[in-house]
Amino acid sequence: PEETQPIEIRETISISIAEDLVALGENCSLDTWSLDKRVVLEADISLRGVDFEPIATFGGIFEGNGHVISDLNLTGDFAPAGLFGIVQSTGRIRNLTVEGTVEPGGEGSNAGGIVGALSWENDLDPEDDLSTIGDKSLNFSVKTRGLVYKCVNHGTVQAKKQVAGGIAGKSTLGAIISCEGYGYMDSEDANWVGGIVGLSQAEVRDCWAKCGLVGKSLVGGIAGEADEVTDCRSLVTVTCEGEYVGAILGKLTEDGTAENNVFVESDLLAGIDGISYQEAAEPVTYRALMALDH
Repeated sequence: PEETQPIEIRETISISIAEDLVALGENCSLDTWSLDKRVVLEADISLRGVDFEPIATFGGIFEGNGHVISDLNLTGDFAPAGLFGIVQSTGRIRNLTVEGTVEPGGEGSNAGGIVGALSWENDLDPEDDLSTIGDKSLNFSVKTRGLVYKCVNHGTVQAKKQVAGGIAGKSTLGAIISCEGYGYMDSEDANWVGGIVGLSQAEVRDCWAKCGLVGKSLVGGIAGEADEVTDCRSLVTVTCEGEYVGAILGKLTEDGTAENNVFVESDLLAGIDGISYQEAAEPVTYRALMALDH
């Protein structure tokens, strides 16, 4: 498929203290401001006592360098809500750990521990951009495809109405790859709740969820509902009285694919919507799961 023009990165910004992160959020109120920028996190940052609002819309490269942003506390009327509200189709979030709470007020839809909504481009091949996720392969240009890579959430996420996920609330045609969710998805009245992503219409690959989830319906260890889930592992507890519940997925979309996903066997929880499938959503022992790389 024809691609849109790659965007050249013209400026690198270093973030080392909380005030730098607040300034980044203020600048990113315009969806075009970050498009040609590479942001590098140079140190762990605590947001305790800091008046921080989500980075509303981000379209550049954010390199976390394995650092931690802790004490995130988002309780205002934000939608989408997360450290990043929207990651545009040009955006990259890499190697970042977030600890804290995302509990937006108002309708509270599309809440994620790191990204509220991961954006999209309808004319791109989802496989085309995966070669750019290596440690040195981004260089200084990006193509139009949102990506969250090697990110970790240790926080609580709550959506009052719909769509909550440990890494992202909703992903439309981005990719969530090699991410880990260890937080608590506390969304009793919400549909689409997942340990990694609430609702994904794109790729989720090589992710690990070890968390507790509470939701109204469409609740899954990796995703509440998803289109493509591969090589994921899950060790979760789920509280849900509604329909579509699973250790891997609450629901797999029509014509969707699930391959090589495993979860810890349980009498209470099957792989996808009450049924386990060999290789697609397969139960294994705790010892076997822990022996896998994650």
